[in-house]
Amino acid sequence: MYGLIFMSLTFIVFVAYGVFAGKMRTLVYKSPKVLRGMQWTFGIIFILFAIQLAVSTL
Repeated sequence: MYGLIFMSLTFIVFVAYGVFAGKMRTLVYKSPKVLRGMQWTFGIIFILFAIQLAVSTL
């Protein structure tokens, strides 16, 4: 019985997560400004990771 409840709740959570992700994807791809901001953010994060890796191997 508890397994069925757990499976049902998990299914509901993942469906909600999928719907939210789809809406966010639409929002991001419709706005070039948001897309550019995300690219800059990830670029800066990767540069910081590279610096951290370079410093840690010295």
